[in-house]
Amino acid sequence: MEELNGKVVLNGKYSAKNKVNMPKLSHTGLTPVTIDGEGNIKDVTDEQIQKEDWYSYNTTDKKWANAKTADGSMWVWIPRFAYKISYTTEGDKSKGGTIEIVFLKGTTDEPVDGSGDGITIKRATADTITDSDYIVHPAFTDESRF
Repeated sequence: MEELNGKVVLNGKYSAKNKVNMPKLSHTGLTPVTIDGEGNIKDVTDEQIQKEDWYSYNTTDKKWANAKTADGSMWVWIPRFAYKISYTTEGDKSKGGTIEIVFLKGTTDEPVDGSGDGITIKRATADTITDSDYIVHPAFTDESRF
């Protein structure tokens, strides 16, 4: 966690606590907010930012890192990830399937949760992608989010 002029800087770097890249909101004009169970929007306090408890991307919490602009427009932070699609019926993609994701650490292709054993992560521009490969979403070039 970095500070600038006594304020916490949300710089998009990897958060060991939350195991995703933290939101990059510093110098964007976006204000981090939370939304309670009744839909009320509240600004995130500096204390919540320092504790990194206002968002969590683990599968049980699902507390998204939301932000708003001065005009009230809402945004959500999407950490850098790779995905794979396991189709219900191989050979017939119209039957649907399951999308699995792994969050990636910083600008690397390394999964953040230690799930890298036994999986292959490739860029969308790779020549050969198999059904078992995870693909880094094309929106993530060298950035930690899109």
